[in-house]
Amino acid sequence: MALRFLVIDDDAADQREFSRLLLKIFSDSTILSADEGVTAADVGEPPDVALVDFGLVGITGIELMEELRASWPSTAFIITTGQGDEEIARDSIKRGAADYIPKAKIATEPLRRMIENALAMSDMRRRLQEQQRDLEVFADVMVHDFKSPIRTVRFLLDELKIGLEANDAQAIDNVTRLLDRAAERMGALVDSLACHAMTTKDLPFEIASLREAIDVSLIALTPLIAAESAVVHVHVDDVRLLCSPPQLSQLFQNVIGNSIKYAGGNRPEIYVSAQTDEPGHILISVADNGIGIPKEFRERAFEPFKRAPGAANVAGTGLGLATCRKVAERHGGRIWCDPETESGTMIHVRLPLERGRSQLPSRA
Repeated sequence: MALRFLVIDDDAADQREFSRLLLKIFSDSTILSADEGVTAADVGEPPDVALVDFGLVGITGIELMEELRASWPSTAFIITTGQGDEEIARDSIKRGAADYIPKAKIATEPLRRMIENALAMSDMRRRLQEQQRDLEVFADVMVHDFKSPIRTVRFLLDELKIGLEANDAQAIDNVTRLLDRAAERMGALVDSLACHAMTTKDLPFEIASLREAIDVSLIALTPLIAAESAVVHVHVDDVRLLCSPPQLSQLFQNVIGNSIKYAGGNRPEIYVSAQTDEPGHILISVADNGIGIPKEFRERAFEPFKRAPGAANVAGTGLGLATCRKVAERHGGRIWCDPETESGTMIHVRLPLERGRSQLPSRA
């Protein structure tokens, strides 16, 4: 099991001992070590598990855990201490730790069981949070987005009755077309909501080709590409990674599809590239020549139902990029809009490939 661990302890000998035990149990894992001055920014990608010494010099381990949890809600925290204390144990669990253990009792098998249990608890908490967010999204759709087409349908039915009573064929034909559009809008909302919810489903992960996932997305986009005379340049080697191929293809379909739909009258031209990024990661970038996203909106663009200014005339539900973020996070990666791009839009997706071992710098 390849995991990312963070050991926070002011004692270098204890850091080494924890690293030794963790690598003995989880040999393919990344072990990061740091002292009390560590911040989330120092670590970068959140660890799967953080072992935090309670007796740090300038701050208690529980206080530091609470600070880090604000940035790492999915990390499983385990509080360690040189001396056993039931009061500390109760306080640790009460304030968000997955478990607590005195250093004198740490051995290979107990540590393995503790970490596996902590990961299971963290995963359960993450799933509950995702389900809560999905329920909120569903409620928003029901309360807001469905009301408009339903009102439209009711109005058009009244108009249809008038047309039928007057035997006005032209009016009936117009109303029928408008009813068709309203039905399409509601269907698109249902499809988009279903796609967003499906990203939490436990689809199997497998070793698959990144290039193939992109190619599958392009096949799905063939009608749109042809209709808009779009040109998509793909410069991606046949990199293989552990992923859910259908979900990864959905991510690229949403991003590339947006690039085509938001061309703003230009002939859509999209460039998809990939390069090795920080150790053990690949960075995929999708750049286009479209209308772009205002800089002040780029961080919010991945929230549900947040559509950029200028998007009113483009068909969409506001869930496409939110779904992309869920897929990226489920794969242990992230997605964001390039903050410096001045023309068009550039979306970056960073995904993990393999993991190594490193040491974080101490902070004075």
